[in-house]
Amino acid sequence: MRNSVNITRGYQIMYMLGRTLFAAVLCLLTEIIVFVNFLDVETLRTIVGVIMIFVYGIILYNGAANLGKFDAKPYTKLTPQLIRPVIWGGMIAAVAVVFLVLYRINWMMLDKDGFPLAISLVINCLFYFWNSPYLAFFIGNSNGYINPIVIAVMVVYPSVACFIGYLAGSKNISLVDKFTVFMFEKPDSEE
Repeated sequence: MRNSVNITRGYQIMYMLGRTLFAAVLCLLTEIIVFVNFLDVETLRTIVGVIMIFVYGIILYNGAANLGKFDAKPYTKLTPQLIRPVIWGGMIAAVAVVFLVLYRINWMMLDKDGFPLAISLVINCLFYFWNSPYLAFFIGNSNGYINPIVIAVMVVYPSVACFIGYLAGSKNISLVDKFTVFMFEKPDSEE
């Protein structure tokens, strides 16, 4: 990450979009490896999907927490503003919604000789790539139908993960420090 004195709002937006791309690649590769062997096992597919959504949230949380820490430093030009992580999550969700709309139009146009095959393939690939953390919930859907609950999660979840991460970072709260207490065995006190 750049020197915190030189961080701008534009850099923060690009940083969070980059984190989303990283999460998409990670989730897509993991799900491909799992789904190649267990595509027909719906329970396992759902469990992996929930885990990937959790991993996606951790990646967004961590990125927003880093930016929150930098904004909270007294020598930076930027001050903590809780609307910023909501905007970042909203931008991530807006890209997902644009790809969702294109995806739905693509499926509606299939019956009417709409898009050429190459454009249709690109639209589907972009949709599945950007929304790969939710891929387990798309597989097996007919005619491009996506459950409205999954759509709501796609829209709300990035903003919530970014907001909680930014808030924790700007208040200098580390969840890792809170959980390390449970990870190590405490020595017995000698009496």
